[in-house]
Amino acid sequence: MSQFASLFHTFRFAGIMGAVLMFLITGFIIGNTVKLALYARRDELIIMKLLGATPRFVSAPFILEGAIEGLVAVPAAILSLYCVYALLEDSVNRSETLLRLVPQLHFLSLFSIAMLSAAGVLVTVFSSYFAARRFLQEQQEL
Repeated sequence: MSQFASLFHTFRFAGIMGAVLMFLITGFIIGNTVKLALYARRDELIIMKLLGATPRFVSAPFILEGAIEGLVAVPAAILSLYCVYALLEDSVNRSETLLRLVPQLHFLSLFSIAMLSAAGVLVTVFSSYFAARRFLQEQQEL
């Protein structure tokens, strides 16, 4: 039984590391997308700064855009995950072999859904913030 427990902990650790890696990759992609939007509006942002706009005022719309993207993307991701869960649950219930290995499948708890939602929105907000901050620092150096 200790081998099974060891294997279970290994899979759990690999799953956690996979989730962390996915959050980092997502943050990187979102940050680069926001940076592209900033570069597309570079002339407007430079004019705003010349007229006295603070860095917070310039970056706020992009951070807000990141938060809205997170609020839209998280429910879509959870709905997709639920669809995969429903397909797997149906397959497990029809297979006696799988029923022996996995007696019951449970979808995420409300707490897990809330934590994933918060983490998803935070990833989008922070990556938007850091992309805007980095862009403004680069523009200041020029």
